[in-house]
Amino acid sequence: MPRSIDDDDDDDDDVPARAGRPRTPETFGPPAAEQHERQEYAARLQLVLEALEIPDLGRSERMFLQRKIWRADQLRKYDPKRFTTRGEDQVVILLRSIAETTNGLTALKLSIMQALSSCLHEAWTSQGLKYLDAMDAVKLVEIETNLRSYGLEDHLGAAIQWRLTEILGRPTAAKPVPKR
Repeated sequence: MPRSIDDDDDDDDDVPARAGRPRTPETFGPPAAEQHERQEYAARLQLVLEALEIPDLGRSERMFLQRKIWRADQLRKYDPKRFTTRGEDQVVILLRSIAETTNGLTALKLSIMQALSSCLHEAWTSQGLKYLDAMDAVKLVEIETNLRSYGLEDHLGAAIQWRLTEILGRPTAAKPVPKR
């Protein structure tokens, strides 16, 4: 239907009201910081990095590790009996698995940290030096570059887990001691 000549563009009186939820109001200014971006979590992560003598990481790597600390706090607040591991402990195991093995500081990339964090099973990490020896045999940077060359970088976690399963066996939990 053609519009009339006297109809101006900025007058929407002839538009019928729409059904549904109204649009969200526009927000002005910078977006609010996420919970894990608070100074408290940055300071806790910095203490871990200084203790392990790891130089400063990039922003994305720091945010990932701060998110791990924050998430562990939230889970422990929700159910302290079930979630007993502190966030700092998870970060220490993850960073030691990378930095204190033959992989070295060059493997401290976000993609490798995310993939390896999905492979940190309690049955493996509780083995101590045997786990770190197994991580010496897993060449993280080499696996990542091979998968990237084939366009399969999304499967880095599965490749690391497969390699660790070859070395350490399946990550089954230890059988509980029977109660008397």
